[in-house]
Amino acid sequence: GLATDGVATTAWKSEHYRSTFNKPGVGLVLDAGKVVRPASLAVSTETPGYNAQVQVGASPEGPFVAVSGSKEVTGRTTFALKPRRARYLLVWITSMPSGGVAAVNEVRVTARR
Repeated sequence: GLATDGVATTAWKSEHYRSTFNKPGVGLVLDAGKVVRPASLAVSTETPGYNAQVQVGASPEGPFVAVSGSKEVTGRTTFALKPRRARYLLVWITSMPSGGVAAVNEVRVTARR
């Protein structure tokens, strides 16, 4: 809820990773409430410098399919998404910023009609 509450000062935060990030990734699953055709997803963060990609799926447990390339997330980063219908979107974080915690302050999804 903190990543979609419309308040820029609140955030979903990952666990803290002390040194290297020793797993494929960690993520935040978002429920669109119904099947949508997302066109883009914008992430705002207070912890720039982590890498992420967007994935989609039909269930909150997955499986998920990548619909964007990996990008470094800066203060606000927009991912253009490949066309694919889905209800659940996953912000998949594949590297941590300095400090070892990735924050997602706000997520905004734009859907195709």
